[in-house]
Amino acid sequence: MSDNLYAPPQADLRMPAVREPAFYTVSEGKFFALYMASFGLYLLYWSWRHWRRYQRATGADVSPWVRGLLPIFFTHALLFRAEDLLHERGMHYIEPPERWANRFVAATVLGLLFNGMARNDIGYPLTDLGCVAMLFVQGLSVFKGQQLLNFAADDPLGESNARLRWLDYLCLIPGVLLWLFVLLAYWAVST
Repeated sequence: MSDNLYAPPQADLRMPAVREPAFYTVSEGKFFALYMASFGLYLLYWSWRHWRRYQRATGADVSPWVRGLLPIFFTHALLFRAEDLLHERGMHYIEPPERWANRFVAATVLGLLFNGMARNDIGYPLTDLGCVAMLFVQGLSVFKGQQLLNFAADDPLGESNARLRWLDYLCLIPGVLLWLFVLLAYWAVST
């Protein structure tokens, strides 16, 4: 403010800084398309992206690379941090985060168990079907956790990240071709 009463008013024309949400948001359709097409490998990127955003938003001393590569060990912590953020804002999510994190861990362990059995020709074809079933259960469990993370990032439907981009298509095309190959291989073996 100037001491000169006749000076024109001066407005602050700077735009306020827009803060990036503390968590990675993604829509249901995009999540499942990328998750299933990549046979679950999207989860590594998903976990890394969440921890990277969380680190940038909070300044927390976390390693996004380690947490991204080992989501089975850090999914509980990620969901609890989202719940804590909601509690700080006086909000509450309808489901406890450990419910879906526990299901994710159980589906991952069972999937690895079925995979090991299938590799040793134990229980074929049921163990192969068990692997695929656990892939679906794992994806559903993680997406239920993603709904909490979307809610904590003020984007409950993940609308800010609903469109597929060119890089997403680069992941989808080989994944769809691999799924077709797997289905054709099972069909060829069964006939």
